[in-house]
Amino acid sequence: MYGEEYFKVRESTIDRGEFTDVLAGLRAVGARKNELVIDVGGGTGELARFLRNHGYNAMACDPFARAPGTMYCRLPDEVPPADIYVFQHVLEHVGDIEGSIKALSRARAVVGILPGHLVGDETHVINHFHHHLDGTVKGLFGEVRVMSIETLRRLLNRYGYPHVVITPDSHSYSAPWDLDWLLIASKAPINRAVIYMHMARAWAWAALGTAWRAAKR
Repeated sequence: MYGEEYFKVRESTIDRGEFTDVLAGLRAVGARKNELVIDVGGGTGELARFLRNHGYNAMACDPFARAPGTMYCRLPDEVPPADIYVFQHVLEHVGDIEGSIKALSRARAVVGILPGHLVGDETHVINHFHHHLDGTVKGLFGEVRVMSIETLRRLLNRYGYPHVVITPDSHSYSAPWDLDWLLIASKAPINRAVIYMHMARAWAWAALGTAWRAAKR
């Protein structure tokens, strides 16, 4: 998972814009405020704090647990039980993705952010998740290792999540060259209308921003 040096970098470059996507995912799976939500790989504690501020019973765990209240965990073998797991850019760092999905399948739902733009990173085991390709492909700065969204969907189905939504995250609407994915997997039906409305708002704000910048020129 994270190395010590990468954790320091990650701690200083938290993308809080993705927190709203995770929040929308929790709403789409009908997360109740008394359910335990664990942010796996969230050693800074920021996402868990954000979710607590929105009324959820959220905690974080990480191999390098630094923030107060953050528990130790390591995928795929040592993950505390929870009703719902969330994560932000974690699966790409794990050597055993299938084993990690199996471990996460103890929860009734999983909500996460995955990378989709083809840029290499030495801390990644799977560099990015692609629309349809598996294996090694040519990226922006050389070869990168990818897993297809369909392969990921099949793994989630295999380990007990019949309902899966994988869609570009809201940031991708304003910066399509920097594609990331919002993953929602659940053992019960997902309220897709919540996701559609969330993405529609993101698109509308991106369009307004583009129009405003164009008008200033």
